[in-house]
Amino acid sequence: MDLQQEKEGILQSLSELTAKPYVKGYDKIAKGLRDLYNDIQGDFYTIVVLGEFKRGKSTLVNALLGTKLLPMDILPETATINAIMYNEEPKLTVVQLDGTIKQGEVSCEFLKHYSAREVGNEAESVKYIKIGYPCDMLKNNIVLVDTPGVSDLNEQRSEVTYQFVPKANAVLFVLMPMLR
Repeated sequence: MDLQQEKEGILQSLSELTAKPYVKGYDKIAKGLRDLYNDIQGDFYTIVVLGEFKRGKSTLVNALLGTKLLPMDILPETATINAIMYNEEPKLTVVQLDGTIKQGEVSCEFLKHYSAREVGNEAESVKYIKIGYPCDMLKNNIVLVDTPGVSDLNEQRSEVTYQFVPKANAVLFVLMPMLR
Protein backbone atom coordinates (compact mmCIF):
# COMPACT_ATOMS: atom_id res chain seq x y z
CA MET A 1 0.00 0.00 0.00
CA ASP A 2 1.44 3.39 -0.95
CA LEU A 3 1.25 6.57 1.10
CA GLN A 4 -1.68 8.00 -0.90
CA GLN A 5 -3.75 4.84 -0.32
CA GLU A 6 -2.98 4.95 3.40
CA LYS A 7 -4.01 8.60 3.51
CA GLU A 8 -7.30 7.81 1.75
CA GLY A 9 -7.94 4.96 4.21
CA ILE A 10 -7.38 7.24 7.19
CA LEU A 11 -9.65 9.90 5.70
CA GLN A 12 -12.36 7.31 5.10
CA SER A 13 -12.10 6.07 8.71
CA LEU A 14 -12.28 9.62 10.07
CA SER A 15 -15.30 10.33 7.88
CA GLU A 16 -17.08 7.25 9.22
CA LEU A 17 -16.23 8.10 12.83
CA THR A 18 -17.66 11.61 12.56
CA ALA A 19 -20.88 10.36 10.92
CA LYS A 20 -22.23 8.52 14.01
CA PRO A 21 -22.34 9.85 17.56
CA TYR A 22 -21.46 7.04 19.96
CA VAL A 23 -21.52 8.61 23.42
CA LYS A 24 -22.73 11.67 25.27
CA GLY A 25 -20.38 14.59 24.64
CA TYR A 26 -19.33 13.20 21.25
CA ASP A 27 -19.77 16.60 19.53
CA LYS A 28 -16.39 17.86 20.80
CA ILE A 29 -14.66 14.66 19.73
CA ALA A 30 -16.33 14.81 16.31
CA LYS A 31 -15.20 18.41 15.85
CA GLY A 32 -11.61 17.38 16.65
CA LEU A 33 -11.89 14.49 14.17
CA ARG A 34 -13.22 16.84 11.47
CA ASP A 35 -10.32 19.23 12.13
CA LEU A 36 -7.89 16.30 11.85
CA TYR A 37 -9.60 15.21 8.60
CA ASN A 38 -9.15 18.71 7.13
CA ASP A 39 -5.49 18.85 8.21
CA ILE A 40 -4.72 15.44 6.68
CA GLN A 41 -6.64 16.23 3.50
CA GLY A 42 -4.80 19.54 3.09
CA ASP A 43 -1.39 18.10 4.05
CA PHE A 44 -0.74 21.17 6.21
CA TYR A 45 2.13 21.34 8.67
CA THR A 46 1.23 23.85 11.36
CA ILE A 47 3.94 25.72 13.26
CA VAL A 48 2.58 27.71 16.20
CA VAL A 49 4.61 30.59 17.62
CA LEU A 50 3.90 30.59 21.34
CA GLY A 51 5.10 32.46 24.41
CA GLU A 52 4.07 34.88 27.10
CA PHE A 53 2.83 38.28 26.04
CA LYS A 54 5.50 40.76 24.90
CA ARG A 55 8.18 38.22 24.05
CA GLY A 56 8.47 39.11 20.35
CA LYS A 57 6.26 36.44 18.74
CA SER A 58 4.89 38.75 16.03
CA THR A 59 8.37 40.21 15.51
CA LEU A 60 9.73 36.68 14.96
CA VAL A 61 6.93 35.84 12.50
CA ASN A 62 7.54 39.08 10.58
CA ALA A 63 11.27 38.26 10.42
CA LEU A 64 10.51 34.77 9.08
CA LEU A 65 8.20 36.27 6.44
CA GLY A 66 10.73 38.97 5.54
CA THR A 67 8.19 41.77 5.92
CA LYS A 68 6.40 43.87 8.55
CA LEU A 69 2.95 42.34 8.13
CA LEU A 70 1.82 41.73 11.72
CA PRO A 71 1.42 44.65 14.13
CA MET A 72 4.09 44.88 16.85
CA ASP A 73 4.33 47.12 19.89
CA ILE A 74 5.87 47.41 23.35
CA LEU A 75 2.44 46.65 24.86
CA PRO A 76 0.39 43.46 24.24
CA GLU A 77 -0.69 43.64 20.59
CA THR A 78 -1.86 40.30 19.16
CA ALA A 79 -5.44 39.45 20.16
CA THR A 80 -6.34 36.85 17.51
CA ILE A 81 -4.98 33.66 16.00
CA ASN A 82 -3.25 34.70 12.76
CA ALA A 83 -2.66 31.70 10.46
CA ILE A 84 -0.33 32.53 7.58
CA MET A 85 -0.02 30.17 4.62
CA TYR A 86 1.32 30.35 1.09
CA ASN A 87 -0.68 32.10 -1.60
CA GLU A 88 0.70 33.63 -4.80
CA GLU A 89 -1.31 36.80 -4.22
CA PRO A 90 -1.76 38.28 -0.72
CA LYS A 91 -5.20 37.45 0.65
CA LEU A 92 -6.79 37.91 4.07
CA THR A 93 -9.92 36.26 5.46
CA VAL A 94 -11.42 36.97 8.87
CA VAL A 95 -13.37 33.98 10.21
CA GLN A 96 -15.87 35.08 12.86
CA LEU A 97 -17.00 32.94 15.80
CA ASP A 98 -20.48 32.72 14.26
CA GLY A 99 -19.02 31.29 11.03
CA THR A 100 -19.35 34.41 8.93
CA ILE A 101 -16.38 35.31 6.76
CA LYS A 102 -15.17 38.66 5.57
CA GLN A 103 -12.28 39.59 3.33
CA GLY A 104 -9.74 42.21 4.27
CA GLU A 105 -6.58 43.92 3.14
CA VAL A 106 -3.27 42.16 3.75
CA SER A 107 -1.57 44.93 5.66
CA CYS A 108 -0.35 45.84 9.10
CA GLU A 109 -2.82 48.74 9.14
CA PHE A 110 -5.81 46.45 8.50
CA LEU A 111 -4.68 43.93 11.13
CA LYS A 112 -4.49 46.72 13.71
CA HIS A 113 -8.32 46.70 13.70
CA TYR A 114 -7.97 43.38 15.55
CA SER A 115 -5.19 44.56 17.86
CA ALA A 116 -5.38 44.22 21.64
CA ARG A 117 -4.59 47.92 21.95
CA GLU A 118 -7.12 49.18 19.38
CA VAL A 119 -10.07 50.90 21.07
CA GLY A 120 -13.27 49.15 19.95
CA ASN A 121 -11.33 46.31 18.31
CA GLU A 122 -13.23 43.43 16.76
CA ALA A 123 -10.99 40.67 18.16
CA GLU A 124 -13.54 39.15 20.55
CA SER A 125 -15.81 38.15 17.64
CA VAL A 126 -12.98 36.50 15.65
CA LYS A 127 -12.26 32.77 15.55
CA TYR A 128 -9.06 33.30 13.53
CA ILE A 129 -7.56 35.34 10.72
CA LYS A 130 -6.29 33.43 7.68
CA ILE A 131 -3.60 35.19 5.67
CA GLY A 132 -2.36 34.00 2.28
CA TYR A 133 1.09 35.38 1.57
CA PRO A 134 3.74 34.79 -1.16
CA CYS A 135 6.61 33.61 1.06
CA ASP A 136 8.81 30.74 -0.20
CA MET A 137 9.13 29.30 3.32
CA LEU A 138 5.37 28.58 3.29
CA LYS A 139 5.24 26.91 -0.15
CA ASN A 140 5.16 23.29 1.05
CA ASN A 141 1.86 23.64 2.94
CA ILE A 142 3.49 25.20 5.99
CA VAL A 143 1.10 27.22 8.14
CA LEU A 144 2.81 29.71 10.45
CA VAL A 145 0.56 30.79 13.32
CA ASP A 146 1.03 33.91 15.43
CA THR A 147 -0.86 33.69 18.73
CA PRO A 148 -1.86 36.01 21.54
CA GLY A 149 0.50 35.69 24.49
CA VAL A 150 -0.10 33.19 27.22
CA SER A 151 -0.28 34.74 30.70
CA ASP A 152 -1.90 37.77 29.06
CA LEU A 153 -3.80 40.04 31.44
CA ASN A 154 -6.85 39.33 29.27
CA GLU A 155 -7.71 35.70 30.07
CA GLN A 156 -9.81 35.31 26.91
CA ARG A 157 -6.76 35.94 24.70
CA SER A 158 -4.73 33.38 26.66
CA GLU A 159 -7.55 30.85 26.35
CA VAL A 160 -7.74 31.33 22.56
CA THR A 161 -4.05 30.43 22.39
CA TYR A 162 -4.35 27.39 24.67
CA GLN A 163 -7.25 26.06 22.55
CA PHE A 164 -5.17 26.34 19.37
CA VAL A 165 -1.96 24.67 20.59
CA PRO A 166 -3.25 21.06 20.20
CA LYS A 167 -3.60 21.74 16.45
CA ALA A 168 0.16 22.34 16.15
CA ASN A 169 2.60 19.96 14.51
CA ALA A 170 5.44 22.03 15.98
CA VAL A 171 5.71 24.89 18.47
CA LEU A 172 8.28 27.69 18.46
CA PHE A 173 8.32 28.88 22.07
CA VAL A 174 9.67 32.41 22.37
CA LEU A 175 11.22 33.01 25.78
CA MET A 176 12.91 36.38 25.62
CA PRO A 177 11.97 39.63 23.89
CA MET A 178 13.76 40.18 20.61
CA LEU A 179 16.05 43.19 20.36
CA ARG A 180 15.06 45.72 17.73
